[in-house]
Amino acid sequence: NNIKKLEAIQNIEVRSILKLKYDTPYNIVHHESFNKLKLLTVSNRIFELSERYVGTGLSHSIPLVVRLVKEYKEGFESRYIEYLTPLCETSENEIKDNEGRFLLKEKDLIPKNNIAVNELVPRTLTKQIDGRATSWETTYDVIKKAPFRPEPLKKRVYGVPTIRNDIPAPEFKKIQDRTNYGTDGTAWSLLSPSVFSHHGVYEKDVLQPRPKETIRQIMSNIGYNLSEEQFESTWNMAKNLNPYGQVSIEEFRWALNDNGSSFIKIQPASVN
Repeated sequence: NNIKKLEAIQNIEVRSILKLKYDTPYNIVHHESFNKLKLLTVSNRIFELSERYVGTGLSHSIPLVVRLVKEYKEGFESRYIEYLTPLCETSENEIKDNEGRFLLKEKDLIPKNNIAVNELVPRTLTKQIDGRATSWETTYDVIKKAPFRPEPLKKRVYGVPTIRNDIPAPEFKKIQDRTNYGTDGTAWSLLSPSVFSHHGVYEKDVLQPRPKETIRQIMSNIGYNLSEEQFESTWNMAKNLNPYGQVSIEEFRWALNDNGSSFIKIQPASVN
C-alpha cells in the first residue's frame, strides 16, 4: 500500500507541478532550462529514495515525499534536504532518462558547504585532464628532452601540434611545413618570454659545442670573472659531463654550479 501511494504521488503530483513530459527527453533538453531538468531528475528519484526509507522501517517516508513535492512550488527549500543527505551524499547511483542516458548522480544534487543553504547546485568537477593527454612519454622523449624547449609541462595546450621527436628537424623550415619540431612557441611563451628567447638565444645556440676560448669570452661577457685556475677546473668538469668530451654553454654552466659558486664573483653584464 505504501508503495502504491508513493507511485501515485510520483505520477500525479510531481508531474502536475513540473508540467513536463517525460516521454520525449529531447523536449526537456531543448525547450526547458537546466534548473527544470535538475528538478525533473530529483523528482524521478523521489520514489526510489523514499522506497529505501520504507525498506528500513521508517514510518515518515510518505510524509517526506509529500513535503518534498510541496516544496517544489516554493523553490524546494533545503530544510528538507537533510532527509535525503544521508542517502545521497555518498551515493554513486546514476540518474538516467527514459532512454537510459546518463544525466547526473545522486550526490551531485547535494548542496556544498561553502554556499547558501537554500542553493541546490551540482558539484564542480574535481578531476580534470591536466598535463599531457595521457601523462606518459616515450624513452626517446626523455632522452631528447631539453630545458629550453617550449613543451606543455603542466597544462594541455590546445591547437598546437604534437612535438615530433621521431623525425629530424630541417635546417630551414618551409612555410607550408606545419610540423612541430619543438621550436614552435605557444601563447604563453609569447606573453611571458624567457630571458633566452628575449635576447634571441635558442636551444641550438646553448647546446652547441664550442671551443675553450669562445666559452671563455662568452662567460666573460655575461659577467663571470674567472681566474685561469677556476676556468680550467670548471672546463675539465664540463668535459666529464659529455661522453664525447665536448663542452657547450649549458654544460659549462652546470659544471660552474657544481664547482661551487662561492668563489665566483659575478658582475652585471652590459647588453648592447
